[in-house]
Amino acid sequence: MSGPYTVDIALDDDGEFVDAESGSVEGGVYMAQERISSMLERDYREKIPYRIVEQVLSNGIFTASGTPVDYSSEVEDALSPLRSATQLISEKWQRGTTLDIIYLSGGGAELVYEQVVEA
Repeated sequence: MSGPYTVDIALDDDGEFVDAESGSVEGGVYMAQERISSMLERDYREKIPYRIVEQVLSNGIFTASGTPVDYSSEVEDALSPLRSATQLISEKWQRGTTLDIIYLSGGGAELVYEQVVEA
């Protein structure tokens, strides 16, 4: 579902791809990672390792010189395009009444889980 640059949905009807009910919008997890990375680099004037950017994206906390710094608000802002892209589900599948299973996959899947369930 979530790619590096896009959020994609694909409908499979008993093994057959249904193009009219599938789609893609820009707003993947890479964009959120880049936003957090740039923010940390700006605030601390150094390149922050990718694994740390991932941790901040997951828990909203950056540890600077042993002191936890709350970035949860900034993380929510960075994830907003990714999460709002799940509106594509509502546009294509409405309430999903006729769907049996929805699989979430990709690096950002856990970051949009609640929004998909809500949709």
